[in-house]
Amino acid sequence: MAIASPSDSAELAGGETTGPSFAELFASGDQAMELTWGSEPMRFLIATAFRRALTEDVVEGWLDCSLLQHPFLKVFLEGEQLPVRQWASPRTVKGQLVTGFVDQNKTRRLFSQGATLMFCNLHDWHAPCRDLCQSLTKTLLAEVKATAFYVPPGRQGLETHRDDAHVFVAQLAGQRRWSVFDVPRDPDSRRLGPVDPAECGTERVITLDPGDGLYLPPYAAHHARSLTS
Repeated sequence: MAIASPSDSAELAGGETTGPSFAELFASGDQAMELTWGSEPMRFLIATAFRRALTEDVVEGWLDCSLLQHPFLKVFLEGEQLPVRQWASPRTVKGQLVTGFVDQNKTRRLFSQGATLMFCNLHDWHAPCRDLCQSLTKTLLAEVKATAFYVPPGRQGLETHRDDAHVFVAQLAGQRRWSVFDVPRDPDSRRLGPVDPAECGTERVITLDPGDGLYLPPYAAHHARSLTS
């Protein structure tokens, strides 16, 4: 799971990295003090509140029986977003046809073929993530959002890309290997979206186990591959 705050507006209240909200991210106050905001990636141990914001059982429940639908779920395969019809089916409610609902059979079949599931805007519809993001918003003085990725073993969820936000990653289950590259010194190179890793400078490889976290500064190019589900 990842939570993000926009790079152009996020500032630490009073210039501090500690306090009740950051205690919800970092298991150790000492690690929170080591954070180099907006500059360097950092691996850390996540706090219990961060880890409990979402569980694998909850995700499995969404796939089995829920009102989850597009665009709150997106599915990617080989770096490309799949059409909604490939993983969703319509439902009839009181005679009204409603489209875009997750179809567990279609979705699980795609997942077994290597597809990545992206759960968007968790801060809008999953209460534990909403509460965490609202608390962080008070500290960061900026909007905070939450997204989760469910990735099969041996698969890379998204292509190498840059985000224009401060990103805090929580590894909730399985093991994942991250490749993180330098933040461009030239502001003109700090563009959002896919990039060629060969043009991204030094690669730093970081492996996350359950309970680990990773801070990514804005525009640090990155991709991640699941080693186990």
